[in-house]
Amino acid sequence: MSPDDRARRRLERLLVGSLGDEATRALMDELWRRDPADFETRMLARFDQVDARFADIDRRFDQLDLRFEASEQRLRASFFEEMNRQTRLLFFGMVGAMFTSASLAFAAVRFG
Repeated sequence: MSPDDRARRRLERLLVGSLGDEATRALMDELWRRDPADFETRMLARFDQVDARFADIDRRFDQLDLRFEASEQRLRASFFEEMNRQTRLLFFGMVGAMFTSASLAFAAVRFG
């Protein structure tokens, strides 16, 4: 008896205890009826399908990363634009306040 036959008989005994005679016979017939090369070919094809799906998921995550990056760049540009606007406003406000203070000082000296 070859190791494959021993393994098959052991598997069959274990399955009979779990599934019963009829279900075990159907399963074992289905498993050993097929050519192992055919099984390997089908499994490799299935793994190729799974790999393709994972590649698609990776591509989608890459697209999502690009979208997040673009959003981040837009947010940064908006932030810096607003910061520049507020800095200009503060600068000209301070210049206006200094001119007002200087005008009041000159007016106090002249009329005071």
